Amino acid sequence: MSDRMGGGLEGLLGLLAGGQGGAQGLGSLVDRLRQAGLGEEVDSWVGTGANKPVAPERLESAFGPDTLAGLAQQFGGGSGGATGAGGMAGVLAAVLPQLINGLTPQGRVPQRDEEFGAGGVGGMLAQMMGGQAGGAPQGGGGLGALLGGLMGGGSGGAAPAAGGLGAMLGALMGGAGGTAPSAPEPQPGGKHFAPDQGGPLPQKPRPLG
Repeated sequence: MSDRMGGGLEGLLGLLAGGQGGAQGLGSLVDRLRQAGLGEEVDSWVGTGANKPVAPERLESAFGPDTLAGLAQQFGGGSGGATGAGGMAGVLAAVLPQLINGLTPQGRVPQRDEEFGAGGVGGMLAQMMGGQAGGAPQGGGGLGALLGGLMGGGSGGAAPAAGGLGAMLGALMGGAGGTAPSAPEPQPGGKHFAPDQGGPLPQKPRPLG
């Protein structure tokens, strides 16, 4: 199931990057966040230290409420209230630090798609959803557990979130409760790889000192 979960997140990243995928899309997303004044936070996600938190309101400002409301609709969350732009901003604030951290295992933004491995971005996301991020097992199942916890399924047996928010989170997890938009199609001449079923992701180098 983890490959389906990674697919929903890959589609989200592509949309946040303006329709670009792979290394180019990740670089565009990181640049956009830095230009929005989130350089300190982004540098911590890319680097080897602890991830700094980001307020949902700052992400809503970075991407714009209309963009986030549109994303919420595409992922089945509706367009208003807690499941619109604000709801999507809250989800992004929870998952984006881990996503960018996991996609930069060497402590820098990859410059070529080949740096993601044979499975590309989708393969790395699938491994992260299954509990691997930067080569280190994540307690409680990684991003999959994080999204499940946001739905209510991973916090003391609470009932899953109902309605739009549950549908939006379900779509990010790979189709439960919503249909995730497809990731951007490869450009002509580009390579297309099946998700990597190999070993763990590369370990981020430890910070010196």
